[in-house]
Amino acid sequence: MIKNKLINNLVLPKYNLYGKFIRNTRSFICRSSRYSQKHINTIKKYWPSFGLNFQCHAINIQKIFNNFNQSTILDIGFGNGESLINTSSYNLDKNILGIEVYIPGVSSCIKKIHMSQINNVKIILHDAVEVLKYMIHDNTLNIIQCFFPDPWPKLRHHKRRILQKSFIQLLAKKQMYHGILYIVTDCSTYANDITKIINIIPEYTSKLENINYFSIFNERTVTKFEKKANILNRKIFNLIFQCIK
Repeated sequence: MIKNKLINNLVLPKYNLYGKFIRNTRSFICRSSRYSQKHINTIKKYWPSFGLNFQCHAINIQKIFNNFNQSTILDIGFGNGESLINTSSYNLDKNILGIEVYIPGVSSCIKKIHMSQINNVKIILHDAVEVLKYMIHDNTLNIIQCFFPDPWPKLRHHKRRILQKSFIQLLAKKQMYHGILYIVTDCSTYANDITKIINIIPEYTSKLENINYFSIFNERTVTKFEKKANILNRKIFNLIFQCIK
């Protein structure tokens, strides 16, 4: 029962005016063969403490975290939780909200959160597009980070990339003035496409103001994707933009 609930709750089904199901292009593909009952049991065990169920209405972040932290960092696609936990450890005075759709990653992350005894993290197992659209108030996020999003390298798959113009515009809508959008990728074509898109979005600029540029890099952990990229001698693109709306 818990398996079906987790799978079916990843995205909201959409229908046209005639009641026909609309199949949207997603940036992810979830396969049940990739996870086990052990993953489900781990999530079920720790979810009451660190999980946040998807809702179709905006949430009060300060109330959910039950603290007086005013700043919120959103981590989109945190994988197995390396970057998420590292971010929370360096930012104990901030609310850390993570979004991921892959059950093994969520299972690993939620267990690490418990073992690390950190209390400023909440995670959501759902599509980031719908979470931002329905659950996050406008002008509330200080930092949005997206480390090594799936580049979908084949040209015919570029439509699956999460960092499309419409999604980046949605991010800008949710960010506070002078908020930071931090993207890391080892795919040069993806980095170029992201930069081209953001250059035509007036809400973002690459000219940072009142930001300690180097502290952002120093606080970021080296993920398994980055380690692999280093072994293959791939260039790492750190793309940092500031919201100026």
